[in-house]
Amino acid sequence: HKKFARPEQLADWRDWLTFSPLYEDDEIVVYRTDTQAERDFVLTYQLNEAIGLIRATSNGTDQAGLIQVDARWASVSKPGRDYDVCFNLINAANQTGQAHCGPLAPQRPTSRWEAGEVVRGTYDLRVDPVLPSGNYTLTVSLADSSAGNAVGQSAAIGLVTANTSQDVTIEPLSTNRLSATWGDMIRLNGYGLQVSPATLELTVNWQALRNIPTSYKVFVHVVDPATNAVIAQDDSVPQHWTHPTDTWEPDEIIVDTITVPLSEVPPGKYQINIGMYDPATGERLAISSTDGQRHSDEAVFITDFQH
Repeated sequence: HKKFARPEQLADWRDWLTFSPLYEDDEIVVYRTDTQAERDFVLTYQLNEAIGLIRATSNGTDQAGLIQVDARWASVSKPGRDYDVCFNLINAANQTGQAHCGPLAPQRPTSRWEAGEVVRGTYDLRVDPVLPSGNYTLTVSLADSSAGNAVGQSAAIGLVTANTSQDVTIEPLSTNRLSATWGDMIRLNGYGLQVSPATLELTVNWQALRNIPTSYKVFVHVVDPATNAVIAQDDSVPQHWTHPTDTWEPDEIIVDTITVPLSEVPPGKYQINIGMYDPATGERLAISSTDGQRHSDEAVFITDFQH
């Protein structure tokens, strides 16, 4: 009942519950007690067949080197066993610079979860003072608590920079849920978007599913939906021509920020499409979504934006 709660209390409840209400009007907010995947929540990252993340946010402190992660977990089926959560700092060479694993939910182990659980977890990761200076991707993954071995997929949730004085900064990945697969080789897990009058910056979260024999180019098209004309675009090799797809390792996560100039684009509403092609032949790489849908033009619609 809204009359019994201040606006900030309502905001805290919404954040804590994580999923969307079933019903809301000027007086009440109603939430289900029998949450179900897809109906009440969707997973941004599915880490194994049972468990994934609705969202995960991270921040860091410059002086202490402490990274704090707020994770909202959910289950699409009964896990049946206990899992640990592992946080890894992955360097530019796709090597693990630091790793830390611990109980995913100490107060409610995953062996006790049913399908449709929504669980909040908060975690602290202190950057090792001997970690070499450089840029790292913060990833989260699962491990079997009893065997200790990694299971499932990993997900990138932040970009970490450490320097010689051990100042640490972390830039959260504001990633929107999106899943598409190019062949059986490359998956797009999500994206973040920043638009200014001069540029569009699209940050995409790629994942290599196996070794890739070809160096594909990525195209990002800004399209006028009224005419289907490409108004602006970028065609390039990932990570500003420094990390070709044929050098990606299986299960490697690649965070790639693509910049498209907008200074010559007139005001209006546009859409963003992304795809890959072989520069030797110009042939676009075939795409499928998680539901098996094919994309006839071999380009994935990302989102609309107003310029």
